[in-house]
Amino acid sequence: LLMLAPALLYVIIFSYVPMTGIVLAFKNYQYAGGIYGSSWTGLDNFKALLVAGKLGQVTRNTLLYNIALYWALFLKWAAQYC
Repeated sequence: LLMLAPALLYVIIFSYVPMTGIVLAFKNYQYAGGIYGSSWTGLDNFKALLVAGKLGQVTRNTLLYNIALYWALFLKWAAQYC
C-alpha cells in the first residue's frame, strides 16, 4: 500500500486538482468569494457567449494563441538542439 502512495499522489495532483479550473466555467466568479464561494450559473455563461456571437472569435483566438505558443516552443527547441 505504501508503494502505491506516489502513484495516487501523482494522479490526484495532475488529474483532479486542475479540474477546479473547469468549475469556473459554470460559476459567476467573484474574487472575494473564490472558486467555491461564487454562485453557480450553470450554462448561462455559455448561453451569453452564443447570444453575443463571440464563439467564433473566441475559438479563433484560442487556436491562434496555441499555434503561436507551440511554434515558439518548437523554435526554442530547434535553436537548442539543431
